[in-house]
Amino acid sequence: MRRITERVKSGYHLAFLLIFTVFFAWATRYTALFGDDFYYASFVSSGGKYFLSENIYHYLNTNGRAWVHLLDELLLAPKSVWAFGIFNTAVAALTAAAVGKAAVPEGDGIAFRRTLTAACVLLSFVGIQNAYQSVFWATGAMNYFLPVLLSILYFLSLHGRGKLRAAAPALAFFASSSSEQAAFFALCAAAFRGAIYIKERKRPDAVYILSAVLSAIGFAVLFAAPGNAVRTGYYPEFYAMSLFGRIGFNLPILRDLVFSKSGMGDVLTAFFVSEAVSAAILKKPGRIPLFVLSVCGAATYYGYIHLGFPHYFVHAAAAFTAAVTALDIFLSLRAERYCRAFIIFTAAVLQLAMLISPEMGPRTVLCSCILLMIPTAESASEAIGTRPAVSLPVFCLMTFAVTLPGIITASAVCAAVIAAVVLSLNKRTAAYSLFALLMILAVLTADRGYTFVCGYRENYPVHLKNAESVEEYKESGGDTLTLYYLKDPDFKYIMPYENGYHEYWFKRCYGIDENAKIVYKDFE
Repeated sequence: MRRITERVKSGYHLAFLLIFTVFFAWATRYTALFGDDFYYASFVSSGGKYFLSENIYHYLNTNGRAWVHLLDELLLAPKSVWAFGIFNTAVAALTAAAVGKAAVPEGDGIAFRRTLTAACVLLSFVGIQNAYQSVFWATGAMNYFLPVLLSILYFLSLHGRGKLRAAAPALAFFASSSSEQAAFFALCAAAFRGAIYIKERKRPDAVYILSAVLSAIGFAVLFAAPGNAVRTGYYPEFYAMSLFGRIGFNLPILRDLVFSKSGMGDVLTAFFVSEAVSAAILKKPGRIPLFVLSVCGAATYYGYIHLGFPHYFVHAAAAFTAAVTALDIFLSLRAERYCRAFIIFTAAVLQLAMLISPEMGPRTVLCSCILLMIPTAESASEAIGTRPAVSLPVFCLMTFAVTLPGIITASAVCAAVIAAVVLSLNKRTAAYSLFALLMILAVLTADRGYTFVCGYRENYPVHLKNAESVEEYKESGGDTLTLYYLKDPDFKYIMPYENGYHEYWFKRCYGIDENAKIVYKDFE
Protein backbone atom coordinates (compact mmCIF):
# COMPACT_ATOMS: atom_id res chain seq x y z
CA MET A 1 0.00 0.00 0.00
CA ARG A 2 2.85 2.36 0.83
CA ARG A 3 4.38 1.74 -2.60
CA ILE A 4 1.10 2.57 -4.30
CA THR A 5 0.78 5.72 -2.22
CA GLU A 6 4.25 6.88 -3.22
CA ARG A 7 3.53 6.23 -6.89
CA VAL A 8 0.33 8.25 -6.70
CA LYS A 9 2.13 11.11 -4.97
CA SER A 10 4.88 11.19 -7.57
CA GLY A 11 2.78 10.63 -10.68
CA TYR A 12 -0.75 11.98 -10.26
CA HIS A 13 0.10 15.07 -12.37
CA LEU A 14 1.04 12.80 -15.30
CA ALA A 15 -2.34 11.08 -14.98
CA PHE A 16 -4.06 14.46 -15.32
CA LEU A 17 -1.90 15.35 -18.31
CA LEU A 18 -2.78 12.00 -19.91
CA ILE A 19 -6.51 12.51 -19.29
CA PHE A 20 -6.42 16.00 -20.77
CA THR A 21 -4.35 14.95 -23.80
CA VAL A 22 -6.42 11.84 -24.57
CA PHE A 23 -9.73 13.67 -24.52
CA PHE A 24 -8.27 16.57 -26.50
CA ALA A 25 -6.99 14.19 -29.18
CA TRP A 26 -10.30 12.32 -29.14
CA ALA A 27 -12.27 15.52 -29.79
CA THR A 28 -9.83 16.57 -32.52
CA ARG A 29 -10.41 13.20 -34.19
CA TYR A 30 -13.93 14.33 -35.09
CA THR A 31 -13.15 17.84 -36.32
CA ALA A 32 -13.06 18.84 -39.99
CA LEU A 33 -12.15 21.77 -42.23
CA PHE A 34 -13.94 25.01 -41.37
CA GLY A 35 -13.86 28.57 -42.65
CA ASP A 36 -10.46 29.69 -43.91
CA ASP A 37 -9.22 26.08 -43.77
CA PHE A 38 -10.66 25.59 -47.26
CA TYR A 39 -8.55 28.49 -48.49
CA TYR A 40 -5.25 27.36 -46.94
CA ALA A 41 -5.84 23.70 -47.81
CA SER A 42 -5.77 24.64 -51.50
CA PHE A 43 -2.26 26.13 -51.47
CA VAL A 44 -0.15 22.99 -51.81
CA SER A 45 -2.42 21.22 -54.29
CA SER A 46 -2.50 24.27 -56.57
CA GLY A 47 1.17 23.89 -57.48
CA GLY A 48 4.46 25.49 -56.54
CA LYS A 49 3.97 28.69 -58.53
CA TYR A 50 0.60 29.39 -56.94
CA PHE A 51 1.92 28.41 -53.50
CA LEU A 52 4.74 30.96 -53.70
CA SER A 53 2.80 33.77 -55.32
CA GLU A 54 -0.22 33.42 -53.04
CA ASN A 55 1.94 33.47 -49.89
CA ILE A 56 3.63 36.65 -51.11
CA TYR A 57 0.25 38.16 -51.99
CA HIS A 58 -1.07 37.18 -48.57
CA TYR A 59 1.77 39.01 -46.78
CA LEU A 60 1.40 42.08 -48.98
CA ASN A 61 -2.39 42.32 -48.88
CA THR A 62 -3.75 40.49 -45.81
CA ASN A 63 -1.49 40.44 -42.72
CA GLY A 64 2.02 39.65 -41.54
CA ARG A 65 1.44 36.18 -40.07
CA ALA A 66 3.60 34.68 -42.78
CA TRP A 67 5.15 31.58 -41.24
CA VAL A 68 2.00 30.78 -39.22
CA HIS A 69 -0.08 30.54 -42.36
CA LEU A 70 2.70 28.67 -44.14
CA LEU A 71 2.58 26.01 -41.41
CA ASP A 72 -1.21 25.97 -41.66
CA GLU A 73 -0.98 25.34 -45.40
CA LEU A 74 1.41 22.42 -44.94
CA LEU A 75 -0.66 20.78 -42.20
CA LEU A 76 -3.85 21.10 -44.25
CA ALA A 77 -2.25 19.92 -47.50
CA PRO A 78 -4.00 16.49 -47.22
CA LYS A 79 -7.34 18.43 -47.28
CA SER A 80 -8.20 16.85 -43.96
CA VAL A 81 -7.26 17.55 -40.36
CA TRP A 82 -5.34 14.39 -39.42
CA ALA A 83 -1.91 16.06 -39.63
CA PHE A 84 -3.18 19.13 -37.84
CA GLY A 85 -4.77 16.92 -35.16
CA ILE A 86 -1.46 15.26 -34.30
CA PHE A 87 0.35 18.59 -34.24
CA ASN A 88 -2.36 20.37 -32.25
CA THR A 89 -2.56 17.62 -29.64
CA ALA A 90 1.17 18.06 -29.02
CA VAL A 91 0.60 21.82 -28.74
CA ALA A 92 -2.15 21.23 -26.16
CA ALA A 93 0.03 18.95 -24.01
CA LEU A 94 2.96 21.37 -24.19
CA THR A 95 0.69 24.28 -23.30
CA ALA A 96 -0.40 22.50 -20.13
CA ALA A 97 3.24 21.82 -19.22
CA ALA A 98 4.27 25.40 -20.05
CA VAL A 99 1.49 26.91 -17.94
CA GLY A 100 2.41 24.60 -15.06
CA LYS A 101 6.09 25.53 -15.32
CA ALA A 102 5.44 29.26 -15.67
CA ALA A 103 3.37 29.14 -12.47
CA VAL A 104 6.42 27.94 -10.50
CA PRO A 105 9.51 28.80 -12.59
CA GLU A 106 11.77 28.43 -9.56
CA GLY A 107 9.64 25.83 -7.77
CA ASP A 108 10.48 22.26 -6.91
CA GLY A 109 9.04 19.10 -8.44
CA ILE A 110 6.29 18.87 -5.84
CA ALA A 111 4.99 22.36 -6.66
CA PHE A 112 5.15 21.61 -10.40
CA ARG A 113 2.98 18.53 -9.92
CA ARG A 114 0.30 20.70 -8.41
CA THR A 115 0.53 23.46 -11.03
CA LEU A 116 0.54 21.01 -13.94
CA THR A 117 -2.57 19.36 -12.51
CA ALA A 118 -4.20 22.77 -12.14
CA ALA A 119 -3.21 23.68 -15.72
CA CYS A 120 -4.86 20.54 -17.12
CA VAL A 121 -8.07 21.27 -15.21
CA LEU A 122 -8.07 24.95 -16.23
CA LEU A 123 -7.49 24.19 -19.92
CA SER A 124 -10.58 22.01 -19.82
CA PHE A 125 -12.50 25.11 -18.63
CA VAL A 126 -12.11 26.91 -21.98
CA GLY A 127 -15.64 27.34 -23.32
CA ILE A 128 -16.75 25.80 -26.59
CA GLN A 129 -17.55 29.24 -28.08
CA ASN A 130 -13.89 30.09 -27.58
CA ALA A 131 -12.47 26.67 -28.40
CA TYR A 132 -14.25 26.21 -31.73
CA GLN A 133 -12.63 29.43 -32.99
CA SER A 134 -9.17 29.13 -31.48
CA VAL A 135 -8.39 25.54 -30.50
CA PHE A 136 -10.29 22.98 -32.58
CA TRP A 137 -10.42 25.09 -35.74
CA ALA A 138 -7.15 24.43 -37.59
CA THR A 139 -6.49 27.95 -38.87
CA GLY A 140 -7.64 29.43 -35.57
CA ALA A 141 -5.30 27.15 -33.61
CA MET A 142 -2.35 28.19 -35.78
CA ASN A 143 -3.20 31.87 -35.29
CA TYR A 144 -4.08 31.86 -31.60
CA PHE A 145 -3.36 28.60 -29.74
CA LEU A 146 0.15 27.89 -31.03
CA PRO A 147 1.37 31.51 -30.67
CA VAL A 148 0.33 31.58 -27.00
CA LEU A 149 2.42 28.46 -26.37
CA LEU A 150 5.42 29.97 -28.15
CA SER A 151 5.18 33.21 -26.20
CA ILE A 152 5.00 31.38 -22.84
CA LEU A 153 7.94 29.16 -23.82
CA TYR A 154 9.88 32.27 -24.80
CA PHE A 155 9.08 33.86 -21.45
CA LEU A 156 10.30 30.72 -19.69
CA SER A 157 13.47 30.56 -21.79
CA LEU A 158 14.41 34.12 -20.86
CA HIS A 159 14.30 33.16 -17.19
CA GLY A 160 15.49 29.57 -17.56
CA ARG A 161 18.71 27.69 -17.89
CA GLY A 162 20.29 24.95 -19.98
CA LYS A 163 18.62 23.81 -23.20
CA LEU A 164 15.53 25.93 -22.66
CA ARG A 165 17.71 29.01 -22.29
CA ALA A 166 19.62 28.13 -25.45
CA ALA A 167 16.33 27.99 -27.36
CA ALA A 168 15.51 31.61 -26.48
CA PRO A 169 16.77 33.21 -29.75
CA ALA A 170 14.73 30.87 -31.98
CA LEU A 171 11.67 31.23 -29.77
CA ALA A 172 12.17 35.01 -29.79
CA PHE A 173 11.73 35.36 -33.53
CA PHE A 174 8.90 32.86 -33.99
CA ALA A 175 6.92 34.03 -30.94
CA SER A 176 7.31 37.67 -31.93
CA SER A 177 6.24 37.12 -35.55
CA SER A 178 3.38 34.67 -34.95
CA SER A 179 0.24 36.72 -34.27
CA GLU A 180 -0.39 40.18 -32.86
CA GLN A 181 -1.36 39.43 -29.25
CA ALA A 182 1.27 36.74 -28.66
CA ALA A 183 3.90 38.89 -30.39
CA PHE A 184 3.13 41.81 -28.11
CA PHE A 185 3.47 39.57 -25.06
CA ALA A 186 6.77 38.20 -26.38
CA LEU A 187 8.18 41.69 -26.99
CA CYS A 188 7.05 42.78 -23.52
CA ALA A 189 8.65 39.63 -22.06
CA ALA A 190 12.00 40.64 -23.56
CA ALA A 191 11.63 44.18 -22.22
CA PHE A 192 10.61 42.82 -18.81
CA ARG A 193 13.69 40.57 -18.66
CA GLY A 194 15.81 43.58 -19.54
CA ALA A 195 14.24 45.53 -16.67
CA ILE A 196 15.11 42.68 -14.31
CA TYR A 197 18.74 42.88 -15.44
CA ILE A 198 18.75 46.61 -14.72
CA LYS A 199 17.15 46.16 -11.31
CA GLU A 200 19.63 43.44 -10.35
CA ARG A 201 22.48 45.51 -11.81
CA LYS A 202 23.65 42.63 -13.94
CA ARG A 203 25.03 42.72 -17.45
CA PRO A 204 22.79 40.96 -20.01
CA ASP A 205 24.40 37.90 -21.56
CA ALA A 206 24.78 37.25 -25.28
CA VAL A 207 21.75 34.96 -25.38
CA TYR A 208 19.47 37.67 -24.04
CA ILE A 209 20.86 40.35 -26.34
CA LEU A 210 20.44 38.13 -29.41
CA SER A 211 16.96 37.13 -28.27
CA ALA A 212 15.90 40.75 -27.75
CA VAL A 213 17.16 41.73 -31.22
CA LEU A 214 15.44 38.79 -32.89
CA SER A 215 12.26 39.53 -30.97
CA ALA A 216 12.29 43.10 -32.28
CA ILE A 217 12.95 41.85 -35.83
CA GLY A 218 10.12 39.31 -35.61
CA PHE A 219 7.77 41.96 -34.25
CA ALA A 220 8.69 44.28 -37.12
CA VAL A 221 8.17 41.51 -39.70
CA LEU A 222 4.67 40.96 -38.32
CA PHE A 223 3.49 44.53 -37.78
CA ALA A 224 5.26 46.22 -40.69
CA ALA A 225 3.67 43.89 -43.25
CA PRO A 226 1.99 45.89 -46.05
CA GLY A 227 -1.03 43.64 -45.67
CA ASN A 228 -1.83 45.21 -42.30
CA ALA A 229 -2.32 48.61 -43.92
CA VAL A 230 -4.42 47.06 -46.68
CA ARG A 231 -6.57 45.30 -44.08
CA THR A 232 -7.57 48.60 -42.48
CA GLY A 233 -9.42 49.35 -45.70
CA TYR A 234 -11.87 46.57 -44.83
CA TYR A 235 -13.26 48.73 -41.99
CA PRO A 236 -13.62 52.30 -43.34
CA GLU A 237 -16.40 53.28 -40.93
CA PHE A 238 -14.41 52.16 -37.89
CA TYR A 239 -11.24 54.01 -38.88
CA ALA A 240 -13.27 57.10 -39.74
CA MET A 241 -13.95 57.47 -36.00
CA SER A 242 -11.58 59.23 -33.64
CA LEU A 243 -9.43 57.21 -31.23
CA PHE A 244 -11.81 57.85 -28.34
CA GLY A 245 -14.73 57.17 -30.62
CA ARG A 246 -13.34 53.71 -31.41
CA ILE A 247 -12.76 53.01 -27.72
CA GLY A 248 -16.28 54.11 -26.82
CA PHE A 249 -17.74 52.00 -29.61
CA ASN A 250 -15.77 48.88 -28.63
CA LEU A 251 -16.02 49.16 -24.84
CA PRO A 252 -19.46 47.54 -24.38
CA ILE A 253 -18.67 44.94 -27.04
CA LEU A 254 -15.42 43.97 -25.34
CA ARG A 255 -17.05 43.93 -21.90
CA ASP A 256 -19.83 41.60 -23.01
CA LEU A 257 -17.32 39.40 -24.83
CA VAL A 258 -14.72 39.03 -22.06
CA PHE A 259 -17.24 38.53 -19.26
CA SER A 260 -19.16 35.71 -20.89
CA LYS A 261 -18.93 31.98 -21.54
CA SER A 262 -17.44 32.71 -24.94
CA GLY A 263 -14.78 34.94 -23.39
CA MET A 264 -12.98 34.35 -20.11
CA GLY A 265 -15.68 31.85 -19.16
CA ASP A 266 -14.98 29.65 -16.18
CA VAL A 267 -11.25 30.48 -16.10
CA LEU A 268 -12.09 33.83 -14.52
CA THR A 269 -14.24 32.09 -11.91
CA ALA A 270 -11.29 29.81 -11.11
CA PHE A 271 -9.03 32.88 -10.83
CA PHE A 272 -11.36 34.47 -8.28
CA VAL A 273 -11.69 31.25 -6.26
CA SER A 274 -7.95 30.57 -6.22
CA GLU A 275 -7.31 34.14 -5.08
CA ALA A 276 -9.91 33.82 -2.30
CA VAL A 277 -8.67 30.44 -1.04
CA SER A 278 -5.04 31.53 -1.18
CA ALA A 279 -5.84 34.75 0.68
CA ALA A 280 -7.79 32.85 3.34
CA ILE A 281 -5.07 30.27 3.97
CA LEU A 282 -1.80 32.14 3.50
CA LYS A 283 -0.85 34.84 5.96
CA LYS A 284 0.13 37.59 3.57
CA PRO A 285 -0.30 41.38 3.61
CA GLY A 286 -3.53 42.56 2.03
CA ARG A 287 -5.18 39.15 2.29
CA ILE A 288 -8.44 40.44 3.82
CA PRO A 289 -9.42 42.90 1.03
CA LEU A 290 -8.20 40.39 -1.57
CA PHE A 291 -10.36 37.67 -0.01
CA VAL A 292 -13.47 39.87 0.15
CA LEU A 293 -13.11 41.19 -3.40
CA SER A 294 -12.39 37.71 -4.79
CA VAL A 295 -15.39 36.09 -3.07
CA CYS A 296 -17.67 38.87 -4.33
CA GLY A 297 -16.18 38.56 -7.81
CA ALA A 298 -16.60 34.78 -7.90
CA ALA A 299 -20.22 34.95 -6.73
CA THR A 300 -21.13 37.77 -9.10
CA TYR A 301 -19.43 36.31 -12.15
CA TYR A 302 -20.62 32.74 -11.59
CA GLY A 303 -24.15 33.98 -11.04
CA TYR A 304 -24.02 36.03 -14.22
CA ILE A 305 -22.74 33.31 -16.58
CA HIS A 306 -24.33 30.22 -14.96
CA LEU A 307 -27.36 31.25 -12.89
CA GLY A 308 -28.88 33.83 -15.21
CA PHE A 309 -28.29 36.96 -13.11
CA PRO A 310 -29.47 40.13 -14.92
CA HIS A 311 -27.18 41.68 -17.50
CA TYR A 312 -26.26 44.63 -15.29
CA PHE A 313 -24.28 42.19 -13.12
CA VAL A 314 -21.67 42.22 -15.88
CA HIS A 315 -20.71 45.70 -14.69
CA ALA A 316 -20.09 44.35 -11.18
CA ALA A 317 -18.09 41.43 -12.60
CA ALA A 318 -15.93 43.86 -14.57
CA ALA A 319 -15.42 46.07 -11.52
CA PHE A 320 -14.43 43.16 -9.27
CA THR A 321 -12.08 41.84 -11.95
CA ALA A 322 -10.36 45.22 -12.23
CA ALA A 323 -10.10 45.53 -8.44
CA VAL A 324 -8.71 42.03 -7.85
CA THR A 325 -6.29 42.38 -10.77
CA ALA A 326 -4.99 45.75 -9.56
CA LEU A 327 -4.68 44.56 -5.95
CA ASP A 328 -2.89 41.35 -6.95
CA ILE A 329 -0.42 43.28 -9.12
CA PHE A 330 0.25 45.72 -6.26
CA LEU A 331 0.74 42.95 -3.69
CA SER A 332 2.93 40.95 -6.08
CA LEU A 333 5.18 43.92 -6.74
CA ARG A 334 5.45 44.62 -3.03
CA ALA A 335 6.42 40.99 -2.42
CA GLU A 336 8.89 41.17 -5.35
CA ARG A 337 6.95 38.55 -7.29
CA TYR A 338 7.60 40.41 -10.50
CA CYS A 339 6.85 37.59 -12.93
CA ARG A 340 3.36 37.12 -11.50
CA ALA A 341 2.64 40.86 -11.67
CA PHE A 342 3.91 41.01 -15.25
CA ILE A 343 1.74 38.11 -16.45
CA ILE A 344 -1.44 39.42 -14.81
CA PHE A 345 -0.76 42.91 -16.16
CA THR A 346 -0.16 41.76 -19.74
CA ALA A 347 -3.20 39.46 -19.65
CA ALA A 348 -5.31 42.55 -18.92
CA VAL A 349 -3.51 44.81 -21.41
CA LEU A 350 -3.96 42.34 -24.27
CA GLN A 351 -7.73 42.70 -23.91
CA LEU A 352 -7.69 46.45 -23.36
CA ALA A 353 -5.70 46.73 -26.60
CA MET A 354 -8.69 45.27 -28.44
CA LEU A 355 -10.53 48.53 -27.77
CA ILE A 356 -8.78 50.02 -30.81
CA SER A 357 -9.23 46.93 -32.99
CA PRO A 358 -11.92 46.83 -35.69
CA GLU A 359 -12.48 43.09 -35.19
CA MET A 360 -12.65 40.87 -32.14
CA GLY A 361 -14.23 37.60 -31.09
CA PRO A 362 -13.90 34.72 -28.65
CA ARG A 363 -10.66 33.69 -30.34
CA THR A 364 -9.01 37.00 -29.38
CA VAL A 365 -9.67 36.27 -25.69
CA LEU A 366 -7.76 32.96 -25.70
CA CYS A 367 -4.33 34.52 -25.14
CA SER A 368 -5.39 36.35 -21.97
CA CYS A 369 -7.39 33.32 -20.89
CA ILE A 370 -4.33 31.05 -20.95
CA LEU A 371 -2.06 33.68 -19.40
CA LEU A 372 -4.52 34.07 -16.52
CA MET A 373 -4.24 30.33 -15.89
CA ILE A 374 -0.63 30.86 -14.75
CA PRO A 375 -1.33 32.96 -11.62
CA THR A 376 -4.47 30.89 -11.01
CA ALA A 377 -2.46 27.67 -10.95
CA GLU A 378 0.17 29.32 -8.78
CA SER A 379 -2.37 30.45 -6.16
CA ALA A 380 -4.10 27.07 -6.17
CA SER A 381 -0.76 25.30 -5.72
CA GLU A 382 0.22 27.51 -2.80
CA ALA A 383 -3.10 26.90 -1.05
CA ILE A 384 -3.06 23.15 -1.61
CA GLY A 385 0.56 22.91 -0.53
CA THR A 386 -0.22 24.74 2.72
CA ARG A 387 -3.66 23.38 3.70
CA PRO A 388 -4.66 20.56 1.31
CA ALA A 389 -7.48 19.26 3.50
CA VAL A 390 -9.18 22.68 3.35
CA SER A 391 -8.33 23.99 -0.12
CA LEU A 392 -8.66 20.85 -2.25
CA PRO A 393 -12.36 20.31 -1.39
CA VAL A 394 -13.06 23.93 -2.34
CA PHE A 395 -11.41 23.49 -5.74
CA CYS A 396 -13.33 20.24 -6.25
CA LEU A 397 -16.59 22.05 -5.46
CA MET A 398 -15.70 24.86 -7.85
CA THR A 399 -14.85 22.41 -10.63
CA PHE A 400 -18.12 20.59 -10.05
CA ALA A 401 -20.02 23.90 -10.18
CA VAL A 402 -18.54 25.04 -13.48
CA THR A 403 -18.54 21.59 -15.10
CA LEU A 404 -22.16 20.80 -14.20
CA PRO A 405 -21.79 17.08 -15.01
CA GLY A 406 -24.47 14.57 -15.93
CA ILE A 407 -26.06 12.03 -13.60
CA ILE A 408 -23.44 9.29 -14.07
CA THR A 409 -20.49 11.59 -13.47
CA ALA A 410 -22.23 13.29 -10.56
CA SER A 411 -22.88 9.89 -8.98
CA ALA A 412 -19.20 8.96 -9.31
CA VAL A 413 -18.24 12.28 -7.74
CA CYS A 414 -20.65 11.73 -4.84
CA ALA A 415 -19.15 8.28 -4.23
CA ALA A 416 -15.66 9.80 -4.14
CA VAL A 417 -16.86 12.48 -1.72
CA ILE A 418 -18.28 9.85 0.61
CA ALA A 419 -15.02 7.89 0.38
CA ALA A 420 -13.02 11.05 1.18
CA VAL A 421 -15.17 11.78 4.24
CA VAL A 422 -14.94 8.21 5.55
CA LEU A 423 -11.18 8.06 5.04
CA SER A 424 -10.66 11.39 6.76
CA LEU A 425 -12.28 10.11 9.97
CA ASN A 426 -9.35 7.84 10.70
CA LYS A 427 -5.86 9.28 11.23
CA ARG A 428 -4.24 6.34 9.46
CA THR A 429 -6.34 6.74 6.35
CA ALA A 430 -6.79 10.54 6.39
CA ALA A 431 -4.10 11.04 3.75
CA TYR A 432 -6.02 8.81 1.36
CA SER A 433 -8.97 11.22 1.44
CA LEU A 434 -6.84 13.59 -0.64
CA PHE A 435 -6.49 10.88 -3.27
CA ALA A 436 -10.28 10.60 -3.38
CA LEU A 437 -10.51 14.34 -3.95
CA LEU A 438 -7.95 14.07 -6.75
CA MET A 439 -10.16 11.40 -8.28
CA ILE A 440 -13.04 13.88 -8.23
CA LEU A 441 -10.94 16.43 -10.12
CA ALA A 442 -9.85 13.77 -12.60
CA VAL A 443 -13.41 12.59 -13.25
CA LEU A 444 -14.70 16.15 -13.71
CA THR A 445 -11.82 17.03 -16.03
CA ALA A 446 -12.56 13.94 -18.12
CA ASP A 447 -16.27 14.77 -18.13
CA ARG A 448 -15.59 18.28 -19.42
CA GLY A 449 -13.36 16.87 -22.14
CA TYR A 450 -16.00 14.31 -23.04
CA THR A 451 -18.56 17.03 -23.76
CA PHE A 452 -16.27 18.26 -26.54
CA VAL A 453 -15.89 14.71 -27.83
CA CYS A 454 -19.66 14.16 -27.91
CA GLY A 455 -20.37 17.47 -29.62
CA TYR A 456 -17.86 17.01 -32.42
CA ARG A 457 -18.69 13.32 -32.75
CA GLU A 458 -22.37 14.12 -33.28
CA ASN A 459 -21.45 16.30 -36.27
CA TYR A 460 -18.90 13.88 -37.69
CA PRO A 461 -21.35 11.67 -39.69
CA VAL A 462 -22.51 14.83 -41.46
CA HIS A 463 -18.93 15.64 -42.45
CA LEU A 464 -18.56 12.10 -43.82
CA LYS A 465 -21.83 12.40 -45.74
CA ASN A 466 -20.75 15.71 -47.25
CA ALA A 467 -17.43 14.15 -48.30
CA GLU A 468 -19.35 11.32 -50.00
CA SER A 469 -21.55 13.85 -51.77
CA VAL A 470 -18.50 15.68 -53.09
CA GLU A 471 -16.96 12.47 -54.45
CA GLU A 472 -20.25 11.39 -56.04
CA TYR A 473 -20.64 14.78 -57.65
CA LYS A 474 -17.11 14.72 -59.06
CA GLU A 475 -17.64 11.24 -60.49
CA SER A 476 -21.10 11.68 -61.98
CA GLY A 477 -21.03 15.39 -62.75
CA GLY A 478 -24.21 17.41 -62.91
CA ASP A 479 -25.24 20.91 -62.03
CA THR A 480 -26.12 20.48 -58.36
CA LEU A 481 -24.15 19.37 -55.33
CA THR A 482 -26.13 18.48 -52.22
CA LEU A 483 -24.57 19.17 -48.84
CA TYR A 484 -26.02 18.78 -45.34
CA TYR A 485 -26.24 21.08 -42.34
CA LEU A 486 -24.40 20.04 -39.19
CA LYS A 487 -26.51 18.86 -36.28
CA ASP A 488 -24.94 20.88 -33.47
CA PRO A 489 -23.92 24.44 -34.41
CA ASP A 490 -21.90 24.84 -31.19
CA PHE A 491 -19.25 22.37 -32.34
CA LYS A 492 -18.11 23.90 -35.58
CA TYR A 493 -16.89 27.12 -37.07
CA ILE A 494 -17.95 28.67 -40.39
CA MET A 495 -19.26 26.21 -42.99
CA PRO A 496 -19.56 26.95 -46.75
CA TYR A 497 -23.30 27.61 -46.54
CA GLU A 498 -22.73 30.47 -44.08
CA ASN A 499 -20.50 32.58 -46.31
CA GLY A 500 -20.11 32.90 -50.07
CA TYR A 501 -16.37 33.48 -49.71
CA HIS A 502 -15.94 30.16 -47.93
CA GLU A 503 -18.19 28.41 -50.44
CA TYR A 504 -15.89 29.61 -53.22
CA TRP A 505 -12.80 28.21 -51.48
CA PHE A 506 -14.65 25.03 -50.58
CA LYS A 507 -15.19 24.44 -54.30
CA ARG A 508 -11.62 25.28 -55.16
CA CYS A 509 -10.24 23.10 -52.35
CA TYR A 510 -12.11 20.02 -53.56
CA GLY A 511 -11.84 20.69 -57.29
CA ILE A 512 -15.51 21.53 -57.87
CA ASP A 513 -16.62 23.72 -60.75
CA GLU A 514 -17.04 27.23 -59.35
CA ASN A 515 -20.31 27.58 -61.28
CA ALA A 516 -21.77 24.48 -59.67
CA LYS A 517 -24.92 25.05 -57.65
CA ILE A 518 -24.86 23.83 -54.07
CA VAL A 519 -28.08 23.08 -52.22
CA TYR A 520 -28.24 22.41 -48.49
CA LYS A 521 -30.49 20.05 -46.58
CA ASP A 522 -30.98 18.92 -43.00
CA PHE A 523 -29.21 15.70 -42.14
CA GLU A 524 -31.56 12.86 -41.20
